[in-house]
Amino acid sequence: RVNFLCNLGKGDPARLFAKLPRLPFDQACRIE
Repeated sequence: RVNFLCNLGKGDPARLFAKLPRLPFDQACRIE
């Protein structure tokens, strides 16, 4: 079973939200 999200593209800078801080790998990913 695989869950994978991929977003490609370019947003309008006037409408984009500010970036949030990145999560550490062990908090964002689970390898079983």
